Amino acid sequence: MTGCSRPGEESVKSLVEEAYTCKHIEVVDFNKFDSMAGLYSYVAQYTFKVRFVEGEKGAQKFFNELSSIVNMKGDKWEEWMQQEAVQDYINDECTEAGAVALERMSEIVLQQMHEKKKMVAMPLVMPMVGWAEYMPGRKGWDITMRRDRLSGEAELSAPVKREVLLRKVKMKKVQKK
Repeated sequence: MTGCSRPGEESVKSLVEEAYTCKHIEVVDFNKFDSMAGLYSYVAQYTFKVRFVEGEKGAQKFFNELSSIVNMKGDKWEEWMQQEAVQDYINDECTEAGAVALERMSEIVLQQMHEKKKMVAMPLVMPMVGWAEYMPGRKGWDITMRRDRLSGEAELSAPVKREVLLRKVKMKKVQKK
């Protein structure tokens, strides 16, 4: 098996982009940095970043909409994240991996809101690292397992006034999944 052609960087990149499909975020700076051929499998290691599609403007729009639906009552920001409307908004048009990344970005802002900070920094880019295992299949290489995780601190925007993110905006109804 080790003499066979292996999944190229483009196929690994498309796998990651497909996993992180979301209307608010996109995969950028993908880099496959290591690969290991096994007897029956192939493992690719890679780094990438997830960022808001429209940069700071997109992040601000997302957090304006999020703050419009969050009921910020209670003692814990974790409870805010569990609200059904918040989960529906985060999961709207997102794959599972995309929703997890977006949820982590939301947690960073909601923590600052809960602390009643006057200036709030928004996460714009999240660095990630991961690996994928491939096995030979009928039509080439099939993915059998993939794991990704955060690999450092999020790149934050310049702090904006809390009130900027608390502006209420009109939103269309989010479909439940």
